[in-house]
Amino acid sequence: MASAIAAQVWIAPDEADKDDPDAWVLKDPREWEAGTADLFRTFFKAHLDLITHFPLDPEREAMLAATPIDEVAASDKALTDPIDKVTDLILGTTAQLATLPQVQDLMTALADAAERLMAFIL
Repeated sequence: MASAIAAQVWIAPDEADKDDPDAWVLKDPREWEAGTADLFRTFFKAHLDLITHFPLDPEREAMLAATPIDEVAASDKALTDPIDKVTDLILGTTAQLATLPQVQDLMTALADAAERLMAFIL
C-alpha cells in the first residue's frame, strides 16, 4: 500500500534513487503543507526498512503499486468516521479504567495519536 501511495505523489529523479526517499521529489508540492513532506519521507524510510527486513511477494507489491487510489472514496467521512469511532472507544475505555494509571496513560497516548492523525489527514 505504501508503494502505491508513494508512486502517486512522489517522483524519483532517476532509477538509482527509487529506493531513497530523501531523493524523491513531490509531483505537486502545492498539495503539501510545511512539514508534511518530511513526515511522509520518514514514513517511507521506515516502510522501506520493513519491507527490506520482511520482504513481501514481489507480484503483490507490483499489483499494489499499480492500483489507482480513489481519493474521493478514501477521504472525508469515509476516512474520518472510523478514526472518530476508534477515538471515542479509546476515550470511553479510558474513563472506565481510570483507576489504573498505566492504562489511562496508554489510552490517552492512543487518543492523542488518533487526534494527530486526524489533524494530519484533514
